[in-house]
Amino acid sequence: MFLKRKSQQLLFLFLFFVLLFSQNKVGCVCTDPENSNNLEEFFTCIFENYGSEGDRSEFDLPEDQISSWQQVVEDMIKTEIECKSIDLRTLAETTNFKIEEHHGFCILYDTLLESGLSSFVVRKNGTRAVILSAPHPRFDYKTCIQAASIMDIFPAQMLIIAGSRRDTCLNASTCQSNYYVADRAHNTLGDYYGAIEIVKEIFSENNLPELSQIDFHGMSTTTCNGTDVLLSEGIKVEPQDDSLLMKIKESLQEQTSWSIHNYGEQHECDLYGTTNVMGRLYNGVNSNEVCGTFADESYGRFVHIEQKYFIRTDRDTDAFYKNAFLNAFESDSCLPTRELINDKCVIKSDPDPDPDPDPHTESSSLLVSFSQIIFFLQIIFFVLFKR
Repeated sequence: MFLKRKSQQLLFLFLFFVLLFSQNKVGCVCTDPENSNNLEEFFTCIFENYGSEGDRSEFDLPEDQISSWQQVVEDMIKTEIECKSIDLRTLAETTNFKIEEHHGFCILYDTLLESGLSSFVVRKNGTRAVILSAPHPRFDYKTCIQAASIMDIFPAQMLIIAGSRRDTCLNASTCQSNYYVADRAHNTLGDYYGAIEIVKEIFSENNLPELSQIDFHGMSTTTCNGTDVLLSEGIKVEPQDDSLLMKIKESLQEQTSWSIHNYGEQHECDLYGTTNVMGRLYNGVNSNEVCGTFADESYGRFVHIEQKYFIRTDRDTDAFYKNAFLNAFESDSCLPTRELINDKCVIKSDPDPDPDPDPHTESSSLLVSFSQIIFFLQIIFFVLFKR
């Protein structure tokens, strides 16, 4: 009887610790993304709150709040202080926006995760003048998590992820009436386009290296037969041999067996991003004309990636993209208030930069606090020695 009871007690302890550490490994509660260990986990939490088709009538900032949002985005890019010290009072009047300093990133997001508002991320020490973007985070399944995961391992300076499904509101866009108003790739009203617009202005005004944008999308398994990845520059023009797009393509082909095409090779497919308002902006169309004007030429700084399901949902493929992007974006650069010292972007007044934390190797998912250890020891003592 004694041995049987002890066996039951030991089984209880085993199950208790299995449950404890499996929960810690998850690392994040989906209503509290701040507990995450990296951007991938952070946006995995947010991903659970995107709602369903046609379930919202409000999903974006009021028009009179866009300039306040753009000011916060600008402050994040130019800040020499802790991200949390950035003034959010003008935004906080109508939203629940918050800035987190998280594993070397400044993350601006709305704590009311169901709000539909976009999230903007700055890697303060980022060395590549690139913004990663996911305008259709749920409709193009898992592209938001893909973009965030790649941001964890590739030193892009910025990331933007839409906060709602493209079909969350079924009203027609006033920008491009063939698309829904919540579709961030086809609408200039709201926080998403507003962020891209102000970022491009900042880079231009501060004589920074040309900004590039990598736009992640997803196509269905029945679309573009024979193509796993379709790359374009937001225009139906064959890319130059030395373009960013071709460098990305060549690197991916060296690493994978994917079937990868670009304009001029695959004519059964028409997913070239030609109506994408960000693509048009990067290709020289005036901001007030991007809704109805096609680009005449490619400036080569916008790369539109359409992918099949098996690629964008497999986190092992992120390393392939990382290597491809490093191959394409070779030059180091820094945000406006920083300078390059020993291959690190640091505040200009900081002579001895600390190394950037690695969001994957710095993970604290299995760490247990001292108070937790004492608590566990008390449980063990109670179970094993109580008669």
